[in-house]
Amino acid sequence: MTILLFATWAALGQGLGSAGSEGGLLVWGPPKAEWPDALPKPTVTTDLVEGLRIGGWPVKLEETKLVEAQEHFGAIVGSRGDASGALAWLCLRGSDDGGLWALWLYSGEIDGPAIGGFQWQRLSPDLRLDRRCKFLDSRHGSVELPFQLRLGMAEAQVEAEIGPPSGRYRDSAVYSHEHSLTLHGEPYTVSGDILITYRSGKVSTIAANHTTSD
Repeated sequence: MTILLFATWAALGQGLGSAGSEGGLLVWGPPKAEWPDALPKPTVTTDLVEGLRIGGWPVKLEETKLVEAQEHFGAIVGSRGDASGALAWLCLRGSDDGGLWALWLYSGEIDGPAIGGFQWQRLSPDLRLDRRCKFLDSRHGSVELPFQLRLGMAEAQVEAEIGPPSGRYRDSAVYSHEHSLTLHGEPYTVSGDILITYRSGKVSTIAANHTTSD
């Protein structure tokens, strides 16, 4: 499972985009998040992010299919890589009081047709989104995570909601959770990992991966 997860994270960093004629990096696929090379030991007792709501529409990680989200939002599916490095995604964008943001819902080889993770981040001035990234108006563009996690929170606010991280890497905090599960009489392991990156003391990126493996 770990090898497949690292392959997915590596795929997230490939083909970020190209320089646009209007200046800035033109981005279509999810940019590389600052995941460490090795995850810290799981210390979080609660499965923090099993899903999210976008404009009130629920996305359940490992259950909601990427094609279902595509049909709901009228978005375009992007893809790159093959085998263990394959990645498919939907790119959504919107704005809030803090400025512009982008949200990628993605599915790696380990996820099959389901959405296995997401990356929600504040857009910096040097990034421009490809026009294939679906714009969501204020009515449909609210992003709600469990525990009221959101972009722009201070680190102290995050820790007041979900506690201290399992580990830190560069400007990011990593929260790792793991528990056992029995399905059809067989043992499985459920892993939920969250990466929260801070810029100038505020949350700039929230990325999550959720996997069930035997």
